Amino acid sequence: MVNSEPYFLVAEDDPDDQFLIQDLLNRYCAGIKTHFLQDGEELMNFLGNEVENPALPNLVLLDLNMPCKDGRTALKEIRTDPRLENLPVVVLTTSSNEKDARFCGQYGIAGFYTKPGSVEELRTIIKDLCAQFMA
Repeated sequence: MVNSEPYFLVAEDDPDDQFLIQDLLNRYCAGIKTHFLQDGEELMNFLGNEVENPALPNLVLLDLNMPCKDGRTALKEIRTDPRLENLPVVVLTTSSNEKDARFCGQYGIAGFYTKPGSVEELRTIIKDLCAQFMA
């Protein structure tokens, strides 16, 4: 069940990245709610709690390198859960490793982005995600 009120889940442990992502989402995805989670374990607990969170997000923005449970493990779990298997997941990570991109591609991600070095580049990514996943 997709939420009638759109929202994005962002699994990101870096507070600076969280702040910047939230600022850009506020600017370019008017009306989108955003829920930040610190790691893959929090992400999977959130997604698995159908009582408190019955509606799925429009998008999961997933970092690969997080503590407790990394994004790779969370992505595998998402794709093996029948309720979540079609959930749009976009990876936004510091990794530029082709092996990571291939791994994520095997799990049907909607996009793979290496975190850019400039705010302008991140702005372009966020604007594209808003346009694609707000509908």
